[in-house]
Amino acid sequence: MTDTPFILSKRKTSPYYQVRFKNPDSKSSVKYFPAKSTKETIKSKAIAKAWAMYNETEVKKASTIEQLKSAELNEDEIKSMLSILSQRGVLKSYTIKDAEDSVPLIQFLTDFWDMEKSPYIKEKLRMKKHIGLTYITESQRAITAYWKPYFKERNLGDVTKRDLKDFISYIDSFELSNSRKLKIYRAGSIAIKWAYNDEIIDRDITSGIVTFSNDTKDRKILTLEVAELLFSIKWKDERAQLANLVAMLTGMRAGEILALRKQDLGNGCIYVNHSWNRMEGLKSPKNGDQRIVYFPFPNIIQKMLYYVSYNPLGDNMDSFVFWAEQKPEKPMDVKKLPIALHNQLMKIGFSEKEAKTYCFHSWRHFYAAYMSDSVNQRALQSQTGHKTIEMLEHYENHQIESDKIQITTAQQKLFGNVVNSVQF
Repeated sequence: MTDTPFILSKRKTSPYYQVRFKNPDSKSSVKYFPAKSTKETIKSKAIAKAWAMYNETEVKKASTIEQLKSAELNEDEIKSMLSILSQRGVLKSYTIKDAEDSVPLIQFLTDFWDMEKSPYIKEKLRMKKHIGLTYITESQRAITAYWKPYFKERNLGDVTKRDLKDFISYIDSFELSNSRKLKIYRAGSIAIKWAYNDEIIDRDITSGIVTFSNDTKDRKILTLEVAELLFSIKWKDERAQLANLVAMLTGMRAGEILALRKQDLGNGCIYVNHSWNRMEGLKSPKNGDQRIVYFPFPNIIQKMLYYVSYNPLGDNMDSFVFWAEQKPEKPMDVKKLPIALHNQLMKIGFSEKEAKTYCFHSWRHFYAAYMSDSVNQRALQSQTGHKTIEMLEHYENHQIESDKIQITTAQQKLFGNVVNSVQF
């Protein structure tokens, strides 16, 4: 039996023969693999059983394990091996020591939303794609408030699709709107998806996960008759009144209106060159496009110039129209605009609950809804700054004179009575 690839032996405590297979690796210090029972008490039958075991996979498995103990494998070979085990369902998740995906998840997410460290943010900026500081800050807060307490010390590569589904259930336990829950989840899932695309992790665990429906409600808009009544009665805050009126007449966003300076007020038009928010100050308008908004209401332009003239910092081209009383180098607080609107709605008979169903952004929907029946879509988009695939395909970077006539005619027809009834 010396030439056979195994030896048989028998323990005093067992009636069965056991077999030890020879290690085919002659360089290994292990000559024989651990003993296995043949479940046979007669030697001839035990020999036959040992050959059967040898011809099957037992020795191959044992050989593989022994080789793994001493083999020098590089990172790619290890990843390939672990990936196979993962695909077979043997491993739930894995990370390799010192590999990129062995970084703690929260550290990865925190760096991902760090303006100085994030390759994702740098990619966006390099591609001239706008990514706002407010959005970045909200994502950072979501990571700190929700992802960190849940995932704690877990590594990026250890997180599974099941973990993300469980995290969604965790978020769902909070009394938040669906849109807020979605933002919290996306603060982390965008980063994890990017890690997969950048080959830091080898599985896209975000794929196919059901999150939250966007529960943004359709904003209610006022009738033209109510709008006329609203502005025909004097407002307590005249500048908030003027800002609401400009929004109604142009569909401009709150940040775009607050960013207006004297240099942005033209002859029959408003130049939308910037937007304002508290964190970033003056920045490019949403979607990054400056535009000209037609404004055939010279008396309203004069009213805006009137407020510029009272700016404590002086009447100059950089002076804000809607300057803040305490810090005139900045615009007024955006929160004052919807508060003034709600107060005025209650003054004309709306209940407090009903008044609060209208927000400042409702004016944007008001403008688009009424103007859409009077002007073509391309012309309307040139005024509101909305971006759609159709617009990108069909709209050239110049404005057509016929559009101007169409827009200003519709504005005067639709909103002329409102402007004529305004009381300052």
